[in-house]
Amino acid sequence: MSSTRFAVTLLAATMSAGVLVPASVARAQEAVEATNAVMRVAPGERMPPLTGLNWVQGKKSETFESGTIYVLDFWSTWCGPCIAAMPHMNDLQAKYADQNVEVIGVHIWQRDNMDRPGPWLEKRVQASDARMPYPKFAVVEDVNDRAATTYMRALGLNGIPTTMIVDREGRLAWFGHPMAGMDQALEQMVAGTYDLNAWAAEYRNAAKAEEAMQRATAAMQSGDAQAFVDAVNNAVELMPGKYAGVVPSAYGALLMTLEADEMASEFLGAHIDGVLAEQPDALDNVAWGIATQLPPEKQDLELALKAAKKAVAVTKGENANFLDTLGAVYFAMGDRENAIEHAKRAIELEQDGAAKAEYQSRLDEYEGSEG
Repeated sequence: MSSTRFAVTLLAATMSAGVLVPASVARAQEAVEATNAVMRVAPGERMPPLTGLNWVQGKKSETFESGTIYVLDFWSTWCGPCIAAMPHMNDLQAKYADQNVEVIGVHIWQRDNMDRPGPWLEKRVQASDARMPYPKFAVVEDVNDRAATTYMRALGLNGIPTTMIVDREGRLAWFGHPMAGMDQALEQMVAGTYDLNAWAAEYRNAAKAEEAMQRATAAMQSGDAQAFVDAVNNAVELMPGKYAGVVPSAYGALLMTLEADEMASEFLGAHIDGVLAEQPDALDNVAWGIATQLPPEKQDLELALKAAKKAVAVTKGENANFLDTLGAVYFAMGDRENAIEHAKRAIELEQDGAAKAEYQSRLDEYEGSEG
């Protein structure tokens, strides 16, 4: 059993597989924004046309025609992950070519010391080397960061590769890293089973949840425990799948940073019965952390017992690790008999030799203590 660390982690998740935008591209973005001539993009809304750009190869599709699905692949010649994804994008274009699906590579964030897409493509086509992939679909080159501002910056995106899918009605129906659900979304759109409203609602909730986590960070820094709890609860309510994992670290922050012990117990107790109720690993980590990692004056052992029992119940008493934790909680409470009983059960179930030895050492400690 590894110990739970209660250091608070309140940074929003980012797509680590991409490449961040170079700071130099900000030079023209502000000017483009100031013109008010560019339409803005929003989930579920009609996409602005690809106008004012330089078409490098393939069919020129400035407007998004009704009945056609467009896959916009935002990339740059300096972006290794973007280039690595190109064979897959080529495969998608080939797979859906007869189903009114068009893939368009949108080259953005040009660097002065790197080839522009035209010369870059020419070199790769001439090389005819499988180790040097290139797009075999339409490619458009950004002009004065117009596309980067209209599409990427409008959505708060600063990393590539990024893919956006425009549905048959010309609406933004999906965006994200191409390896993070793009294929499934595209397949559903082609089949006519995609739920755009559900996706747009999820996006809005995600944005609100991220804002809530930013408020939580500010509240922790200012020492406002109630505002911290309210903000974390708001994020968890909006996106439980993403932010349930924040609950244990937020509990630790309430105890150790904000010194709000009573509020911490109320906060965690509610989530043990709520978002964590069917997450035995999280319940077990919480129980273990309280019973073995916190100083005695900070231990809410009744809360630890509640979490540990629930983890064991959810797994029907068949997880040795959770039984071991329950034994540790009982021992911390001074209940030697129950501690010994659960340690023995954990040892009986465990198949891994190292884990079994660890459980045995704790059982030895329990049995060697005074009754």
